[in-house]
Amino acid sequence: IKKMKKTGILLLMLSFNFAQGQKIEVTPNGIDDKLNNEKNYIGIKAENKTSIKLYTETIKYLVKKYKNPEKVIKSKIENETIILDTYKSHFIKVKNGFAKVLFDAKYRIELSFKDNKVKYEILSLTMQNKANYSLSFTGKGMSFYIFKSKDNSLKQKQAKEDIESYFNNIILDYKTFLNEKETKEDW
Repeated sequence: IKKMKKTGILLLMLSFNFAQGQKIEVTPNGIDDKLNNEKNYIGIKAENKTSIKLYTETIKYLVKKYKNPEKVIKSKIENETIILDTYKSHFIKVKNGFAKVLFDAKYRIELSFKDNKVKYEILSLTMQNKANYSLSFTGKGMSFYIFKSKDNSLKQKQAKEDIESYFNNIILDYKTFLNEKETKEDW
């Protein structure tokens, strides 16, 4: 029970720490750091871990999270960088009049490693429906877009929130994994 309490407290602290920052935000320019729209990446802190350790733990994380990690990992420079290409079916629903249109997503993430931190950058995000219409960050007229290009006003609030929630949950899960205490099981 003591171990469960400690784990619960650790998760609560990590969640509180995450709530204070390290979130992405969808903007007319794409995906940025919520606290600093000049940055298009998130810095994830992992105290007392070398870049080598963070790289190794990230490989373990990807093996646990993906059915075929070898298909997701597109390139890597050992102990420095990993680039992922991911496909997510049924990524988001976008309101179109009285109907909701389902969009799939393809996105590329670059993870860069330094001692005590990981740079998490969404390099690209393409959202497309079954009829091959794309969802853009900005647009005008009858196309699918989140912000109006004329004045950057928000057109698709739910889509914006769903994209942010999707990526912020992934970032939180990854950060939690990196910051878990190592426990050695005695078989």
